[in-house]
Amino acid sequence: MKKQLIKIGSTIFLSLVITLFSSTSIIIAAQPTTDAPLVIESINKVGDVVPNWPDFQFGQHPDAPPNYGQDGIGVATSPIFFAIDLLKLVLGTIAFIIVVIAAISLVVRNSEEEYTKAKRSMIWGLVGLLVVQLADTFVRDVFFGDQGEILQNQATAELFGREGLAQMRGIIGFIEVFIGIIAVLVIIYRGIRLISSVGDENELTTTKRHLVFAVGGLILVILSEVIIRGVIFPDAGAALPDTQRFSFVVVGLANFMAGFIALFAFVMLVYGGYRYVTMPFNEQETEKVKKIVVAAIIGIIIAMGAFAFVNTVIRLDDAPDIPGEETPV
Repeated sequence: MKKQLIKIGSTIFLSLVITLFSSTSIIIAAQPTTDAPLVIESINKVGDVVPNWPDFQFGQHPDAPPNYGQDGIGVATSPIFFAIDLLKLVLGTIAFIIVVIAAISLVVRNSEEEYTKAKRSMIWGLVGLLVVQLADTFVRDVFFGDQGEILQNQATAELFGREGLAQMRGIIGFIEVFIGIIAVLVIIYRGIRLISSVGDENELTTTKRHLVFAVGGLILVILSEVIIRGVIFPDAGAALPDTQRFSFVVVGLANFMAGFIALFAFVMLVYGGYRYVTMPFNEQETEKVKKIVVAAIIGIIIAMGAFAFVNTVIRLDDAPDIPGEETPV
């Protein structure tokens, strides 16, 4: 039954696209350029209500080749571009609806199987939405051009290569922001669960593991741009990997981790001292508190030793600039 509904829906959607494309082509070819066809006029009326709806003007599409280049080419290709614009809106809307439904399913799931299906649907919905929005840009500005200009000469090939690099950086930046937001939300959610699940060892173990993964993912997102662009592929791959900059990144990361460990150990030391003073006399609890205090002291010593070792072995005198930052003179 489900496959039949999908087949019927696909047939109706394909028929709608073919009908719209055919009617638009016939009307555009038959009418003068001063009057808008009924379909385009209706779309523009919807655009007055719906924000960011493209204005489908009648006649020459802005992306279609001009008529003065070759007689009739604009009239012949404009309907195709109008149909592509409408198709992008329809497919983008469908992908967005799929993502929303999958997100709701993730929240109200009743089983692990439903969670897996909803997660898979959300991932493919986001991928589809990204492909729909970027397909035209990649074909025209990265892989091919309007009329195959990418193979015209070396200069145009380099131009398309730089444009492709810019597009990839934009996509990577979007992914980094998205992963960062998800990681922060997971940290907040798991922090709340960590507070509310005191006494449940299984829940505490799961929450701690998710917190470690979320913090690790957030650190990777923060470091990925600096390591990839500044260390592995400096100057967009035009230079060899920069070992000095790598040393600078390692020192910064080590100092951050040492500071974080020292702060956490200090908090645990204060907590252990508080427990030792306020708890009733119990030999088992006393041993636990002693272990907390000893572990906190060892953590502080390790953090201080790591800080001293890293800053002694790796000198920061000639530290290079990080991309996007300026070193004061």
